[in-house]
Amino acid sequence: MKQVTKTISMLSVAFLLVITTAFAGSSTVKPESKTEFFNRFGNINNVSWMQADLYSKASFVSNGEKVNAFFKNDGSFIGTSKEYSVDKLEAYVRETMNKRYLQHGYTVTSSIAFTNDEDVTTYYFYLESAKDKIVLQVTEDENLNVLKG
Repeated sequence: MKQVTKTISMLSVAFLLVITTAFAGSSTVKPESKTEFFNRFGNINNVSWMQADLYSKASFVSNGEKVNAFFKNDGSFIGTSKEYSVDKLEAYVRETMNKRYLQHGYTVTSSIAFTNDEDVTTYYFYLESAKDKIVLQVTEDENLNVLKG
């Protein structure tokens, strides 16, 4: 039960970090976050940092992809996010998304892959229609969940 609670908690944290666009708090990034970043990713050029009340975010390019890395204020690693295409999903997940949403007036406005500190990747797709906005979550075991609707 603890593992399920931890997994749900981490997914909730990931979701909140991913959809957060406003950063409040200090403009000074915690040194613990920077230390952990360089330990994990090495000396990467052109890193852009943002500090929120509860976490730090480092944005950079790795292998031609834009990546965001998130760290708690104590420096512990939360995870990374990067853009992800619907076309990369398994065929049956794409077909399900298409049948349930895309054929009914929804369009994908953005999508990301979030990989947590345990190397588990979850995919988030932001969809809009003329009447509604929803977030779909696709887990590594290819379950499709509606998180906001």
